[in-house]
Amino acid sequence: MDQIFLANNESFMAANLIRALTTPTLIPSIIYSVIGGILTIVIYDKYAKKGYFLPYIYFGTTALLYTFSHIFLVIFVEEERRNIESVIDQNVEKNVTSIMHENALYISLIISAVGSYFALLAILRLLEVWIRVGLQRNLHLSKYYLGVLTATLSAIPFVFAVCGSVIFIQESKKEEEEEDLIRLKKGLTLKLISASFYVVLILFYLIICLSYAWATYISNMVEKSVNQSEKNSISEEMIVLVERTFTKTFLMLLTLGLLSLTRFIYDVYVTALMIKFGPVWDADTNLILVVITGIILLIVTCVSDLPNVKVLVVLTKMNLKPQKQTRNIIDTEEVILLSRSPIHFDVER
Repeated sequence: MDQIFLANNESFMAANLIRALTTPTLIPSIIYSVIGGILTIVIYDKYAKKGYFLPYIYFGTTALLYTFSHIFLVIFVEEERRNIESVIDQNVEKNVTSIMHENALYISLIISAVGSYFALLAILRLLEVWIRVGLQRNLHLSKYYLGVLTATLSAIPFVFAVCGSVIFIQESKKEEEEEDLIRLKKGLTLKLISASFYVVLILFYLIICLSYAWATYISNMVEKSVNQSEKNSISEEMIVLVERTFTKTFLMLLTLGLLSLTRFIYDVYVTALMIKFGPVWDADTNLILVVITGIILLIVTCVSDLPNVKVLVVLTKMNLKPQKQTRNIIDTEEVILLSRSPIHFDVER
């Protein structure tokens, strides 16, 4: 894939940094725009069909923003192509100072940062609901305060990313002699801090997810053995259904976390390269780690049943409520009312 850097890298450092960060390529951007648009509609539709479960809104907004981000990349590439063709037709040497259609790249850069915020918020929200409702842990903690904490943690790297992007945009609008290389390096540092913070949060998410999943798995194995030896009231069909739901939910959370981690590791990698070597063009890696993994993440969201995180999958908790075991699966929207939290709601959304 041909790079779209301006001819003089040192004189137009800010503009080239923005091009390196957004990596505008025509075909991958068109593919993402089409698929992302379709998946956005599907996710928003599932929000209405699945009882208005809030993470669907977060993932749908992520899909919408990433789709618009790539649409603006398509607009930029087309304007760039027309600009180059007009210069060639006039038999004039290409004058990079005449390229004034960078606004599409600016919008794409900011929208992409907002999309990453909602992506992180969505998976953290899913994990919180699974632990508090599906696993019945930490019921003394308020859902309201946990929601505020999740939104705050997700906002920290988002603020760093936007601040870095604003610095690039401001510098790219200056004349070439006025560009402040120190400010550009500061902007790259902010972007690196943002990407690193995203990676740390996702790793933290994965560690918590694995820890709680392992503890629940051991607990269910012990309870299953006790149930078989003492012939308790939990049926074999119920146990099989709980195990299946637990496995599907855990794999869904793990997959979403790993796909998000891949995207943010790429951001760390490319930003670190630019701090050391200046603007770098790595369209092939961007295609694999950003475009393809982004599409897969949205597909996983569409095919998965996100409200499964609200289904009780702890056998020891079921033994405490034999009168509820006539159902195939206990809906823990009732159980959540046992929380000692000063703030609770009747329906998890």
